[in-house]
Amino acid sequence: LMTITYHSGKRLQGISTGHTTAGTPYDASDSNLAYAEGHDFSSHSTNSIGMASSPDGTHFYISEEGGGIHQFDLSTAWDVSTAVWQREYTHGLTNPKGIFFKSDGTYMYLASFNTATVYRYPLNTAWDLSTVQSSDQSLSTASNQDLFISSDGTKLFVSDNSGNVSKWNLGTAWTINSNTSTDGSYSGAGIGIGAVTFSADGTKMFLGGWNSSGYIKQYA
Repeated sequence: LMTITYHSGKRLQGISTGHTTAGTPYDASDSNLAYAEGHDFSSHSTNSIGMASSPDGTHFYISEEGGGIHQFDLSTAWDVSTAVWQREYTHGLTNPKGIFFKSDGTYMYLASFNTATVYRYPLNTAWDLSTVQSSDQSLSTASNQDLFISSDGTKLFVSDNSGNVSKWNLGTAWTINSNTSTDGSYSGAGIGIGAVTFSADGTKMFLGGWNSSGYIKQYA
């Protein structure tokens, strides 16, 4: 699992897993999850590695290893079987992994594995990849796989394939520059971490195994 996302605790989405529903919010145990639907994106992305969605569930994004970022619109919110390809953004990075958006859709963040850097890209029109501008900020991190930013934009979390999650404090919300400082890390996962996400209140962390480690670990 290279990317996982939770929505209101009731919908879990992941690359290769499709859309799964949770009986109990933010409970990733096998007995609580039920597969809902999936969608074949291979006609547009043959090596999908990162994923993001808009908060209302009508826009869906996939980053492709060695390729660009693909935007899909969903005619039924959160139902990936209704996804229709819209456009691709070519960023010029060699090996982007994680993708994340500011909650209002005006900034996109990419975690590059090869350069060990997180990049920020402004969007002139929220959620519309045809309006993405050149990267205006960047932050050197580690050999990163995925990223997550808290809902208030003040905390950045970066995972890597050595089993670590690093935390960064953003001095100015949604801004990754010299005013950003490290704030510890977690290294007890015991797996290479391909994906990291949190519950809405920040009290639960979910890690997805990298490469063939196709499972999710939940932490409180």
